[in-house]
Amino acid sequence: MKIFDANISPYLIDFFKANFNKIDTLEGANKFIEELCGIQFFFQNLEELFEFKQKIKNLTNTFEEPNRRAYGDFQTNEDLAN
Repeated sequence: MKIFDANISPYLIDFFKANFNKIDTLEGANKFIEELCGIQFFFQNLEELFEFKQKIKNLTNTFEEPNRRAYGDFQTNEDLAN
């Protein structure tokens, strides 16, 4: 999934959703990010923080299983094949 042109893993999306209560102010959000990964002043202003939170909130981490039949990808277990 992409947010701000960066690929974000489903694990990271879940992590931020679970920790939204720690990123309610600009100072708190920047402190949280700095303690987490050492980046200082990640958010420059409240608008950036709000946009980030909105994008994370609206992302879902459901993955659709690809239609393997369309590509002829059939996986038969060994017992059935024998």
